[in-house]
Amino acid sequence: MTYKLYFVYVTGCGGLGDFIKGASTTWFLAKKLGREFECFIQHPLNEYYTLKDTQDHKTMRFHIVRAIDIKTSEKVIEMIQNKDQDVGLICNTVLDHFTLYPDYLTTITPFVQSFYTNILKFTPLPLLHSKFQVLHCRMGDKYLYNTPDRTDNRIQSIELFAGQLNYFIRHLNTMPTLICCDSQEYQQFIHKKVPNSWIVQDDPIHFSYKTPGVTDERLQESTLKTIQEHELITHADRIIMFAYSGFPFIASKIGAVPLFKLTAESLESYDRPAW
Repeated sequence: MTYKLYFVYVTGCGGLGDFIKGASTTWFLAKKLGREFECFIQHPLNEYYTLKDTQDHKTMRFHIVRAIDIKTSEKVIEMIQNKDQDVGLICNTVLDHFTLYPDYLTTITPFVQSFYTNILKFTPLPLLHSKFQVLHCRMGDKYLYNTPDRTDNRIQSIELFAGQLNYFIRHLNTMPTLICCDSQEYQQFIHKKVPNSWIVQDDPIHFSYKTPGVTDERLQESTLKTIQEHELITHADRIIMFAYSGFPFIASKIGAVPLFKLTAESLESYDRPAW
């Protein structure tokens, strides 16, 4: 009997970049451990995902392994292998310590790069410019309304943010710029400051959260816009981010787009060997 390894994704398990990283890790582990890869998704994203199990969620039974709480891939693998039953993996990252499998990143890269050709089905946004850049600002949950983690401060300080933005405007505003930000307030602020820029979402809702007071229809609309925005980023000539976020990082991997990080005084090429 072949057991299944489910990728489990529910609201609160991270943004779209986390979703793609987690699905890729689960797919890889299923392949290596001889399990059938399936998905259990309780999120509006499920409407666009093609690799889901057709079984009714109410009848599914599997043992949960929370990889987001475990520091090493070896421990995650041990917990899966010890279960002679279907396992659901809650995983929102590509695990950093895959010493058991040297082919890890080379194996998952084609899977990651296939997300917008084979895995997520939706109507992409038109390319408004043949050449453009992306300016991505993940402020952090501290600056968002109705989010649980008020300690998440990606930009560190408003003063640093202002210095980075000023450097961009003075030295890097050389082509049309798509502005992406998790905060409506700061997205509009950046948009007004940067000439020849545009935005996809007027009122972004972070992919990970079901904001109180937001209707299911509005959340579904925002989910589609987030997917469309992310796919659009994969076609950019370069991506510039204020602070690290899985959203632009994974977009750069899918589209092989050069990724950079802003400081108040320079633009630095950015990569990390472990995703």
